[in-house]
Amino acid sequence: MSSIEVQSFDSADMKNILPDDMGEAAILEFGDMKITRLRIKPGWRWSDHIKPMVGTDSCQVRHLGIITQGRVHVVHDDGTESTYGVGDAYSVLPGHDAWVEGDDMVEGFELAGTWADQN
Repeated sequence: MSSIEVQSFDSADMKNILPDDMGEAAILEFGDMKITRLRIKPGWRWSDHIKPMVGTDSCQVRHLGIITQGRVHVVHDDGTESTYGVGDAYSVLPGHDAWVEGDDMVEGFELAGTWADQN
């Protein structure tokens, strides 16, 4: 690997289209590290759109990221819940459901728990 590597999400080698065309996850790989750009449409919900594919009761991936547009609401299996939006950094442990809150598209970047592991 070079000492400097630059990639563009617009030409990412891995793009996962979410079920029902509810958005996309563009994934860049830097060695053993991944960064994901999420673009998720209003109406998306993990339990409606991803759960049927993965077969677990809740999302079993840890997420660490930053939201640059829109708002997400998350409910953890332990009952805790939160909403995060523009400018918020978040860490969500495995065992949760999440959905786009409101009518705005969500855009964000995940540094851990890439959505590539869910699709």
